[in-house]
Parts: sequence; C-alpha cells; structure tokens
Amino acid sequence: VGKTTMLSSAVNRWLDIGKRVYVLPLETQPKRFRTYLACQRLGIKPGDAFSGVLRSTADARLPALEQALRDQVHSPMADNLRVKSVPAINAKSFREACEDAAALKADVLIVDHIDHIEAGDGSNLYAESMKVNRLAMKLAQELDLLLILSSQLNTDAVRGTDYLAKFAA
Repeated sequence: VGKTTMLSSAVNRWLDIGKRVYVLPLETQPKRFRTYLACQRLGIKPGDAFSGVLRSTADARLPALEQALRDQVHSPMADNLRVKSVPAINAKSFREACEDAAALKADVLIVDHIDHIEAGDGSNLYAESMKVNRLAMKLAQELDLLLILSSQLNTDAVRGTDYLAKFAA
C-alpha cells in the first residue's frame, strides 16, 4: 500500500535537485502516472483529478494542473523525466529499458511494479522472474544506474491460514 505515492514523491524530489529519472509504471498508464506526479507537486489530491471533480466544479486548480502536465513533456523537465509504457517485464524488455535509461543519462530507473513479469522465452514465470532479478543487479553495476524495483506484498497470503501461500505470486 502506498508504492506509487512513495515513488512519485521520490521522483519529484529527484527532479527538484536535477536528477534524471526513468519510470516504467507497469500498473498504470504513463499519462495517469504523470498526472499523479503533477498533482503531488501542486498539493492536489490525485482522486480529485482522476474522478473529474476538478473539471466538473471548474476548480481554479485545474489550469495549474494542466500546465504542470504540459511542463512534463517540454524542456527542461522533459530532459530529466521519461515515463515509458511497457505492458509487462521480461529479461529482454528490462534490458532494453535499462539501456534506454543509460542512453538518456538517467540517474535512476523505477519499475512500479516489478511483479508484472511475462515469460519472454517460453519458460515459466518463476524462471523469468529470476532472470530479471539477476539481470537487475548486473545492469545496475554495468550501467552505473540506481534501480528501484517495487513489489506487491501478497497480503491475503500473509493474513491467511495457508502457510505456503505467502510464497506464491
């Protein structure tokens, strides 16, 4: 609970100090993640933007939010922020994202969240997950890139009575 809030807060702080950030928001569309970032920068509750409350009430904060979203895709902010759409992660797509982030001279690459694994080579998801995790360590070192890979805790398994369920996806 709170992964996106924590990550978007970190992104905004890194941007404020001139860091370059590359984000793969696997649980949401890039436009929605960008809206979340803009809302946070402006002190607007994201729910007000996503629910349509700002538009329906002709809220005075709406023009500022629209401007903050435009700012994200124009220099100088666009030079330091890349939010890329990827439906799922496998070793191949993860490598491509890391290499793209390195080419952009990103300081950090964020995957929100890494559990959206697909079996890229026909193997099982566990095997692909292990490949991605091993590759993450290797690429972080090779490319001198800080990687933030968020994950979802299986809270039903942790609270349940099936002891082995907590080790399942």
